[in-house]
Amino acid sequence: MSIRTQNLITLVAAAEVVRWRMVCAQVAELCERVSLLTKHHHNMVYVVSLMPLVERGCYLRCVLSYVFLTQLIESPPDIGSFLEIKVSAVK
Repeated sequence: MSIRTQNLITLVAAAEVVRWRMVCAQVAELCERVSLLTKHHHNMVYVVSLMPLVERGCYLRCVLSYVFLTQLIESPPDIGSFLEIKVSAVK
């Protein structure tokens, strides 16, 4: 397992320690940083698949997928409005 993969897993594990509402504010920054790991679409799929299949991991998968898709179509992501929709759906 690469160092980047281990760091990603560590970030997700750390997110579970902190209250989830506080983490939601940092999801945009986290996803933007993780999206810088790769520009190849196969690697993007792999990075998204590293997220655990629990509620928080699925949330991160969704937001990270959104960020990757906006990169593929070369459009700046509007994560703020996207996060508001997702947070209201999680409540």
